Amino acid sequence: MKIKTFLTQSVTSLLSFGAQVTTRLAQARTAIELEDVRKQVIAFRNQYVQVETTIHLYTDAINSRTTPSVSALMRACDVLCMQSMQELLGRVNNQPVPAVLTYIDKGLGLRF
Repeated sequence: MKIKTFLTQSVTSLLSFGAQVTTRLAQARTAIELEDVRKQVIAFRNQYVQVETTIHLYTDAINSRTTPSVSALMRACDVLCMQSMQELLGRVNNQPVPAVLTYIDKGLGLRF
């Protein structure tokens, strides 16, 4: 699945879930119904955090590839990662290798 399609589907699903929760809140009349809405709000919040984290990850990944030399190194890391997973997943367990997108994260890193 393409990244844009995946992210679009994630946001669309989140918006749909939010609309459902809003509708249920408007229709809730009893304490039991309100408790159900409270649980759905918590589930919505959890889904929101997942979508936000995923979008942030892909934003970092894409931004880390804006420089041609760094982009080439990252593509090489993608290939190495896929090849190493192929050894374990493909040949040993006969599983498909997932798509890979390496990126540069923030942090101290290692210095020698």
